Amino acid sequence: MTITTMKLSVNLMEKTAVYITNCLINLGFRIEHLRVGSDYMRRHLERIEAGFKTWTGENTLETVVYEIYSPQADKAYEKGVVTLEYYADPTEEQEDVKPLPTEDIETLCQRLKALPDDAKFRVVVTLAPPSPDDR
Repeated sequence: MTITTMKLSVNLMEKTAVYITNCLINLGFRIEHLRVGSDYMRRHLERIEAGFKTWTGENTLETVVYEIYSPQADKAYEKGVVTLEYYADPTEEQEDVKPLPTEDIETLCQRLKALPDDAKFRVVVTLAPPSPDDR
């Protein structure tokens, strides 16, 4: 009998960063196309995706704001704000770990239908300062 031994290595930090990035990207596309229908996400996808992946891997991405705004007044009509929290061991604070809030997203999408015709879309982020170990 022959036994083939294989080893599988998984970088959980990288996998987590990719998963969170994909969730945030999908959410951005959904919000943009439900109301505005622009190509902002498609045009900036590489840059947004690289930023999200890097910042979630560093645990520095604090907030992502999907903003529908008036370019003439530079005033937001509506904002969808996603706040990120990072847990090294989610079992310690299990009650604080939250999935993507689909009901909140649906409520936001319903409000987007009533916005003025000049509405545009953009993504704005807030980053935490780098930890002293990263400097």
